Amino acid sequence: MTEKLKGVIALTTATFFGGAILPSIIRTGVSTIDPLIFTFFRTSLSAIILLTIIKNQLPQISKNYRRYLPATFLLGLTLAGNLTLFAQGVSYTTLIVSQLMYTILPITTGIVSFFWLKEKMPAQKILGALIAIFGVSILVIFSGQSSQRLSLGTLNGNLLILSAVLCYTMYFIFSKKYSRLYDPLLISALSATGATIVSLPLALIYMTRFNFSQVSLESWTSAVAIGIVSTIFYFLVQYGIKRLSTVSGATITQLSPEFAALTGVFFYHEKISLMLILSLILVSGGAFLSVQTEQQSWWQKLISKFKAGR
Repeated sequence: MTEKLKGVIALTTATFFGGAILPSIIRTGVSTIDPLIFTFFRTSLSAIILLTIIKNQLPQISKNYRRYLPATFLLGLTLAGNLTLFAQGVSYTTLIVSQLMYTILPITTGIVSFFWLKEKMPAQKILGALIAIFGVSILVIFSGQSSQRLSLGTLNGNLLILSAVLCYTMYFIFSKKYSRLYDPLLISALSATGATIVSLPLALIYMTRFNFSQVSLESWTSAVAIGIVSTIFYFLVQYGIKRLSTVSGATITQLSPEFAALTGVFFYHEKISLMLILSLILVSGGAFLSVQTEQQSWWQKLISKFKAGR
């Protein structure tokens, strides 16, 4: 088996996990656990697993902890925002739409890079961004109709998911900076640790008011499973990215909404409407058009890593 084929299998499996499995686990978990508490449990378990993997580096990190504090805080804050908002919003929208929103990540990252980092936006990238934004607008506008709820979700749910995407965009922006200094595994460990620390104060407040006796066994199982599955997901993504070109990786991640449809339609009775299909074509097509413009741009390399938030 060639290295490229191994990369395709790894990234396709990761995309399947991110589209079909993780959103479903999160929805089950937050059905009886507050999203903020659920996120805290999720990031805590991931942090423990990742820190155990890099345990040989911990003495050096502890000795020079001030060097790692900025990365830990910024990555943790943006990742915690993404995970919490997604966990809150996924209960009020469809699994398909929740994943479709994340396909605009190269668009949002490119826009922020243009205004903040002064990176260029070629005409093709701008056209792709406009097409994708139009597709998202269809989702937001028509999700306000009760007749579209089983297909497009609710307006509030989609706005929460969109906010989660914006938080994840900033997470990618900061990842670009720190990827020059640290390896991907260390960045993942710092992110999970930072997200745990950031979410701890509010999680403790919510815990004092929360009735844990009402939490179902399914939700507790989901809280444990999400940490383990997320860690496997991160590993598969990193493994695939290492062995594939940027465009190949980005193309595979566009399958996420299709994988989400498998779970959404068969287990949650979600519907595939004309508006959803139209939005899917516009968003995925616009994002892919934008991704193809600059094969070596940093945000293209990062798009293959998206849904950690999930």
